[in-house]
Amino acid sequence: MGNSIKDRIRFLLKHIDTVLSDTKGKTLEQFAESDLLVRATCFSIVQVGEQMTKLEKHLADKYPDLPWDEARDMRILIVHIYNKVDAAQIYKTAMNDLPELKEKIMAIRDEMFGPIN
Repeated sequence: MGNSIKDRIRFLLKHIDTVLSDTKGKTLEQFAESDLLVRATCFSIVQVGEQMTKLEKHLADKYPDLPWDEARDMRILIVHIYNKVDAAQIYKTAMNDLPELKEKIMAIRDEMFGPIN
């Protein structure tokens, strides 16, 4: 992966899409029963937080409505305070927060570069 804004956006969207695909149609109970799914989702959410942190330097002034702090805080929680993470919190992030973030990031991507893969 490159370090350009375009590459970071592409990588960020890839991880959001992975989470949305992996959790599609899953109830909280089904999600929580799969340690593998919870850990994989945590990994992708960490990647989202990492890219958001790197993009913040370049985009925060122009896009202050993005959840910069929340993405960074979730990454820190998962990476550094993992024993405090519960499946319900991760599931809520996947189901409620990531779809909205995806829409906002796609709009920024389209504004800056046009639709890209």
